Amino acid sequence: MQGLSLPSDWGYVLRLNPKGAEVELSPETLQVLAQVEGKPIAQVLVAPGVLRLARVLHTLLQVKALEAVPRVEVPPALLIVLPIYGPGSGVAYVDEALYAEWARAIRHGFRLRLLGREATMEVRPRPNIPGRLGLLEEDLRRLRLRRGDKVEAVPEV
Repeated sequence: MQGLSLPSDWGYVLRLNPKGAEVELSPETLQVLAQVEGKPIAQVLVAPGVLRLARVLHTLLQVKALEAVPRVEVPPALLIVLPIYGPGSGVAYVDEALYAEWARAIRHGFRLRLLGREATMEVRPRPNIPGRLGLLEEDLRRLRLRRGDKVEAVPEV
């Protein structure tokens, strides 16, 4: 497969790239795009016509219509909300140990999703807050949360 560029980890899952630019695709490429979204690269490449699929997959990844991301299989963490005072929004803080555990499991950049709130935020480690989710005041108001509320959070690629 000389000349093809695919991610080295074929366990990564293919998904539409939310940051992808508008590109014109051939009917064959559109058909492949519809077939591969949500599937691991390895599963796509064991189908009949693997070289043709690899070429189309290469094209979709190069034009950034698709991106390859790791499959996240981390159970939700039940955390207690802790106010973090200061300006800003869109950042959630978790204990360093939990952040490190997630980082080891995912090996890719990730954000935090609050289940039941359908909110995603940048996530950063912070020392000495085990079992807590630190949220800035503006986010507390926006999400209608208070100190001591319990939330479920998961990392999301």
